[in-house]
Order: sequence, then structure tokens, then C-alpha cells
Amino acid sequence: MAWLGLVVGVFLGSLLLGTSGWLSGALLGWLLGSQIELRHKLRQLQQRMDALTPVTVRHPVASSLPQQEVTAPSAVSPPIISTAAPASQDDPPAAITSEPAAVIPRPEPQPVPSPATPPLPPRPVKPSSSDQDEVESAWSAGLLERLLGGNLVAKIGMVILFVGLAFLAKFAVAHAVIPLEVRMTGIALIGVILLGVGWFTRLRHSNFSAIMQGGGVGVLYLTTFAAYKLYHMLSPGMAFSILTAVAVLSAILALLQDSRWLALAGTTGGFLSPVLASSGSGDHVALFSYYLLLNVGIAIIASRKAWRSLNVLGFVFTFAIGAIWGGLRYQASDFATTEPFLIVFFLLYVGITVYFATLREDSRTGLGMVDGTLVFGVPIVGFGLQAAMVHDYAFATAGSAVALSAFYLGMALLVRRRTSLALLAESFWALGVIFVTLAIPLALDAQWTAAAWGIEAAGIIWMGARQQKVMARAFGSLVLVAAGVCAGMGIFSLKSDASVVNGAVLGCLLVAVGAYVAGRINHHYQTQLSHAERGIAFGWLIWSLLWWFLAAATEIDRFVTTSLQHAVGIGFLALTALLLAELGHRLAWPTSALASLGLLPLVVVVMVSAAERHHSPFEAGGWLAWLSVAFVHIYVLRCRTTDIDRPYQQAAHMLGVWVLAAVLAWQGYAWVGDAGDVRNAWRHLGWIVGILLVLGGLSTRKIYSVWPMRTFRKAYEWLALWPLAVLALLWVVFTNAVSTGDASPLPYLPVLSPLDVGMAAALVLTLRWASQPRSFVRLMRSQGRRPSLILFGVAGFAWLNGMLLRTLFHYFAVDYRPHAWLSSHLAQASLAILWTLVALALMVAANKLARRWLWMAGAAVLAPVAIKLMLVDFFNAGGMAQIISLIGVGALMLVIAYIAPLPPRKDSRS
Repeated sequence: MAWLGLVVGVFLGSLLLGTSGWLSGALLGWLLGSQIELRHKLRQLQQRMDALTPVTVRHPVASSLPQQEVTAPSAVSPPIISTAAPASQDDPPAAITSEPAAVIPRPEPQPVPSPATPPLPPRPVKPSSSDQDEVESAWSAGLLERLLGGNLVAKIGMVILFVGLAFLAKFAVAHAVIPLEVRMTGIALIGVILLGVGWFTRLRHSNFSAIMQGGGVGVLYLTTFAAYKLYHMLSPGMAFSILTAVAVLSAILALLQDSRWLALAGTTGGFLSPVLASSGSGDHVALFSYYLLLNVGIAIIASRKAWRSLNVLGFVFTFAIGAIWGGLRYQASDFATTEPFLIVFFLLYVGITVYFATLREDSRTGLGMVDGTLVFGVPIVGFGLQAAMVHDYAFATAGSAVALSAFYLGMALLVRRRTSLALLAESFWALGVIFVTLAIPLALDAQWTAAAWGIEAAGIIWMGARQQKVMARAFGSLVLVAAGVCAGMGIFSLKSDASVVNGAVLGCLLVAVGAYVAGRINHHYQTQLSHAERGIAFGWLIWSLLWWFLAAATEIDRFVTTSLQHAVGIGFLALTALLLAELGHRLAWPTSALASLGLLPLVVVVMVSAAERHHSPFEAGGWLAWLSVAFVHIYVLRCRTTDIDRPYQQAAHMLGVWVLAAVLAWQGYAWVGDAGDVRNAWRHLGWIVGILLVLGGLSTRKIYSVWPMRTFRKAYEWLALWPLAVLALLWVVFTNAVSTGDASPLPYLPVLSPLDVGMAAALVLTLRWASQPRSFVRLMRSQGRRPSLILFGVAGFAWLNGMLLRTLFHYFAVDYRPHAWLSSHLAQASLAILWTLVALALMVAANKLARRWLWMAGAAVLAPVAIKLMLVDFFNAGGMAQIISLIGVGALMLVIAYIAPLPPRKDSRS
């Protein structure tokens, strides 16, 4: 094979590349021939290995049977020994399941000449329709090997002869040595001789016979076409009569001999004849009429034989040559003479796909096999050619897509009547849907395309879920995503003067509706979907809400005055939550009701945005918006959350408390937020009042006897309140650091000033919440940790220090800033005595309660005072304030040592 490839390479290289190309052709031919030879040897080796693999039959009497009794004849399928013992792992599973079992009667016992039992020969496998599929696949995958394998000399000789005759026909035009009629008759006679030789050798040399007959048919095609088109020796009627006869003859010969290669050779010659004998005149009517006859012959063969290779060959030649001609020669004036041929070719090959599915059935499913190359290639290529011809006509491309959609949907209804064509019907249905989907953007702009695709996608997903078709659902999902993209293009290009009812907003709304319906469909059929698809229902719900809110935001921005936009937005969110809850309840879709509860964070986002424009949450219609939010939230929690898991319900109750506290804090700040500068007490008191009201109200035990606190006590008493309690304590610490306590027009009175009262209220309410039986602090105590108590102590200690420093600010003119405190002896002495008194209180309490950790806390407060007095005040005790601090702190430390010593450990007490 390698040397043959070398010879062919030299010939083809010299022919195609000139005298300098023989070396390259020889090298490529030798490599190609060596590759084919190597594949052939590997295949033979694999076949020998398969033949040497024994099939072990474990049977208790197998060793006593003569070999001829258990060896199947080679011409028929072997019987399978029926036994109660398990089958050997060496037996092919396909043979076990596809062949009937035959019971071999037990013979009389015979003497065994040898203890070793010879292995049974491998059993031949019964051929099935799947073997024919493998033949077709092998033809497609190994086309080059088939062209160069087999009787390669005959094939090359026929190719060379055919090319020579084609050039002879063209040579006759320029060199009239013999009359033209005689020369053309001679060439035709050569074709007839080739046919005769092939026919008489068909029984002895089938491959050689097929090549000779195929070449003869090609020569007849070539001669007839040249005589008609190039030399005008035949009238159109006579030429096409001869061509028809040749096409019919080729089909009959191929069918009589069951020779695919004869059909392929004749078809190839027929398609190449106009190309080789072309004079460049560009008469497309004659060319396409001639190709129409060839395709009719292919259709006749396709109605009898499922030769996929022949069908694909005709499709490739027809549409490829047609596309090349269209790209080089087509003009708008040629439409009337070109369009009919395109339609007829399209219909012919659609019919060929139906023939193929009718003749070829899958042995496993019993359904007709679908040739995907033709089923999907014919409409794609055909529509591409059609679009290229009609692109200058308004809506012609969209009309063509609609026509194709109607055709394929009609074909789907027609072929579905036969059960064996169910797969082909589904393919036609899919093509119909694809082309109607494609027609929408070709006829409409982006916004209306989004509207149509949104509804169409929901229908496709529904059909795919109902019929359990993964590809249909995938296509519907793709269309729905594309609809959203088109909706975005439409909404962002919307002009400001457009009406309320416009295509862009309608497109967004229909995409939202389609996505919601798709999510509900996926939820309904979730038990029939794959694991990866079950979570997509929530994704479609989010996709729906995205375009729903985008449409609403666009219209609110365009038609609602600026002062009312936030109120309308909050009201729209409340309306959406109510709609989601009702639909989720009526459609038995808990995810929809859950999404209604999840809109509360969006309400907070709108509230934060509104705080930049509005002084109060209740102005400019805000009171009505927040009232609607409260009503919808309570209604949904009360009546529409029965199917939602309890943790999600608890989270919704908790979020409701936080939103209420935030709204009250905003309103409180609105009342007093403009009073004074940042150090004024009223500004800090304003926004904490609302939080303290919520904290105090939900810390009352009696309130937990009614709904919803009774049902969700953990959510209200613990989950919702502990962040508010921590926030109140942090407020105490922060406000002490920045506020002077000025509450004009009221004078500052320690403990009785508004700021000190507010801080005391924060500490008391926090302590009251912490005393609840199920409070967070009690839970942390049971686990041996006290982070909240430490925070409470820090806040209280900060309040006492702040109150002292504010007293010094208002009555002793000590500025309320850190550098003033450090430079004031009075402030330092006062702080030293205060810290010592706090330490005294802690240590006395620790001694009474026997809590060492509390005594250590008091010591931690006292230690800085002692260090400061010993390292600083001992050497700078020049003022009365420092002297008083030294005497006072020392005396108090003596009191502590006497009445509040360190409590003993528990083990030492016992």
C-alpha cells in the first residue's frame, strides 16, 4: 500500500502542482499509504485476537460432551447452553440477551480420554441493524481509506479516464479534426462499453464491476450535458430525456445489484460533468434542471435503499455548487428562475430524510433513525440561501422563516401518525419552533421580540417538561434568556416621550410573566427533572422579578414626580409581595410566597435611598406606603406562610422587627435631628428612641401571649432583639464619646438631663431584656461565656465617665475633648475618685456574691488609677485637686481591702 501511495502521489503531484510537485506528492502519498496499511494490519491483528479468545461455558457435563455437539454451525446463530449455573464473565453480554436459549439434552456418560476439556470456539454474533449503522459510520469516518483501499488501481484508472474524456470533449471545440457528432458519439460509446464490461463482470468481480458501471454512467452524463449545453447538438427536450434515462438507468443498476458504490460513482460523475465541461456561460437554469434530474434519481434510490452516503453526497453537491454559483453569479433579476429550484431541492431532501427514517430502524428502540446531517442541514443551508436571495425585500426573510416553521410543524403532524417515525416528528417539531422563534426578531424590533420570546419560551419549557424532553427545555431556557437580553436592549433605548403602554415595558413584563411560568412549571415537574434542573425554578423566579422591577422602575422614573418616587416604589414592592404570596398560595408554589417575604431587604434599600432626599419616612405619601408594607407583611405572615419552612418564617419575623425599628429611628431623628451640631444631645437621642421602644415593648412578658410573638417567641425575644440590645449599648459608648449633653433650652443636670435619662433607659431596657428566661445572655451564661455582660459593663462604665465629664464641662468649664481632660487636674482627680468608687462597688458585690471574676473586674478598673497615682501624681502633687485625689483614692483602697477582700475559690471553701 505504501508503494502504491507513492505512485499515486507522484502522479497527482505532477498533475496538480506541475513538474516540481512530484516530490511532495510522492512523500504525502507514501505517508498516506503507510498509514492505511498500518490500520489494515492492526485490524487484522485485532480480528485474530478476537478469534483466539475462547468462550468458557461452565457446565457440569460440558467436559463429557463431544466437541461437535456443542459447536454451533458457522452459517447460523449458535444456540446458548441453558444451565442453572451462573454465566461466565467471558460470555459476551450481547449474545446472552439477544439470542434464544437452546437446551442440549444430557447424553449418556462416556469415558473421558483426558481431564482437560478443550475450550469451545467463539460463537458468531448474530448480525443486527446496528451493524448496518456501524457500516454507515465507518463510511463517514474512514472516507479517505475507502477511496484509496480496495481495487485502488481500477478506481484511479476510472478517474483518469473520466477526466481525460472530459478534456477530450472540450478539446473538440478548438480542434475540429473529426466531425463533432462523430467525436461525441465515440465518447458516448465508450461510456456504453464501460457499462457493458461492468455488467458482464458483476458476478466474478463485483468491486471492479461497480467501478466500471459508475464510470460509464458518469461518461454518459458528461457527454449528454456537453452535447446540449456546450455544442447545442441536442434540443432541451431531447437532452433532458436522455439525462432522465441515464439517471433512471443508474438507479436501476444500483438497485438490481444492491451496489452503493455504483450509485455513488454514477452520482459523482453526474454532478461533476457540468463542472468539468463548463464553458463559463453561467446558464443556471440548465444547470439546476440537470441537477434536478440527478436528485430525482437519488430520491428514487432513497425510497428503496437507506444509503445515507448517497443522500449526503447528493445534498453536498447540490447545495455546495448552488451556493458557489450564487456567490459568483446571482443577481436580483435571477430570483424568479432560481427560487423554484431551491424550493424543489429543499422538498426533495426533506422527503429523502423521511424515506431514510422509514427504511432504517434502531434495533434497540424500534424507532426510525434520524439522519441529523440532512434533517438539520437541509433547512439551515436552505434558509441561508433563501435569506441571501431575499434580503433586499422587506419582511421577506421573516416570511420565509414563518413558511419554514409552518412547513415543519405540518410535517411533524403528518409523520407522527406512524409510531416508528416519532423521533423524526420530534425533530420536525423542534425545527418548526426554531424557525418561528427566528422569525420574530427578523420581523420585529428588540422590545417586541422580547415580548414574543418570553411567552414562547414558557410554552416550550412546558412542552419539554410534560414530554420529558431535555433538549426542548434547554432550548426554551435559551430563548427565555435571550428574551431578557432583548428586553434590556429595548428598555435602555426607550425614548423619554414614549407612552405608558409601549413595547419596551410590555416586553419586560412578558419576559417576567414567562419566567415566572417557567419557574412554576419546573417546580411542578421537579420529580421528573434531573438533579441539576431542580434548582432552576428559583432562578427563573429571580429572573422574573428582575424584569418586573426594571419595567416598574423605568415607568416610575418617567412618569412619577421626584418627591413621590420613593413612596410609590415602596408601595409597588408591597403590591408585588402581596401578588407573589397569593400566586404562591393558589399555585401551591412555596418559593413564590417565600420570595414575597424576601422583598423586605429591597424595602430597606429603597428606604436608605429615600433618606437622602426626604427628612421623614412619612412625608410625601410615605405614611401610606409604609402602612401598606405593614399590612402586607402581617397578612402574608398570618395567612400565606403555611407551606414555608419555619426557619424562613422566623427570619421574616425578625426582619420585620428590624425594619420597624429602622423606620421609628428615622422618624425620631426627623423630629429632633436639626437641633444644634453633632455634639447636641437631641440629635443622638432622636434615632435611639425608636430602637428603645421596640426593645422595651418586646421585652414585656405579657406580649408573648398573643400572635405572632406566642408562635415565634424565639424569633422575637432572641433573634430580633439581641442585635438591638447590642446596638443600644454601643450607642451609649459612642454618644458618651462625642456628645456634651447639651439639650437646650433645658439646662444640664447630671442624671436628670435628657441624654443621661436616655442612656439610663438604654441600660435598663437592655438589662431587662437580658433577664428574660430565654434571652441571649442567659444562653451565653449557661455555656460559661459572658460577652454581653462585659459589653453591658463597659457601656455602664462609659455612661458614668461621660456624665462626670459633662458635669465638668457645664459647671467647671473643662472642655469636652480628650486633650482638655489630660491637661485638667480637676478632671483627672474626679476620674480617679470615680474609678475607685466603681472598683469599690464591684469588689463589694463580688465579695457578697463570691464571684472572683467580678472582683477581678473591679481590680482591672482600680489598677490604672493606682499606677497613675504612683507614677505621676506622687511627683507632681502641687495642686489641691491632686492632693484630694491621692487622699481619696488611698482611703477608698483601704476600705476595699478591709470590707471586700478577694473571694476564695470554690474548692478551697469546701
